[in-house]
Formats: sequence, C-alpha cells, structure tokens
Amino acid sequence: MNTFQPQLQQQQAQQQQIPNTVGQFNGGQYKIDHRDTNTLLSVMLQPGANFHAQPGAMVAMTPEVQLKGKSKFSLKKMFTGGEMAISTFTGPGEVLIAPPIW
Repeated sequence: MNTFQPQLQQQQAQQQQIPNTVGQFNGGQYKIDHRDTNTLLSVMLQPGANFHAQPGAMVAMTPEVQLKGKSKFSLKKMFTGGEMAISTFTGPGEVLIAPPIW
C-alpha cells in the first residue's frame, strides 16, 4: 500500500480550494492564477494605462506594452531596505507578473 497516497489527495484537495481571483481596476483587468508552487498575476492594460511592479517581477508581456525602468536614490530607502527601482508598464496589452522565488 502506498503511504503517500493520502498526502497526495490532501494536497490536491487544498489546491482545488483556492479559486482564481479576477477583477477590474481603473485602466484594466487582472487575474490571479494560483498554481502548485507559486502565483501568477495577469494584468490586461487598456491604452495609456500604467502599472508599476518591482524590477525582475515580469514573466512575460505582449509586444504592445511599453516598459520603462526608473531608479530613485533615497537615504531612507537605502537604510530601511526599500525598493530603489521600479518598472512601469504602459498599455495596451498584457503583462504577467510573478513573485520572487527566493
């Protein structure tokens, strides 16, 4: 008898309990896709709509989306560990964002 079978069934049941989340915001729509080991955010931007994310969080984007990077120097952020860079995506198009894995 396989002792791992009950654990596998329990994990599958937990995965099925997390529904995908969809919604809208001023300038677009989003969908949060919960996966086995991570989560993926899909953002559909309308023309001219902006979306900000941490550098390196983008997984993919459609060619129509414009990407601009910006860095700010701040002593406060340097000492508190805040982000000193930001990526801005401008629509139209789709951007896929994922959290860091480490």
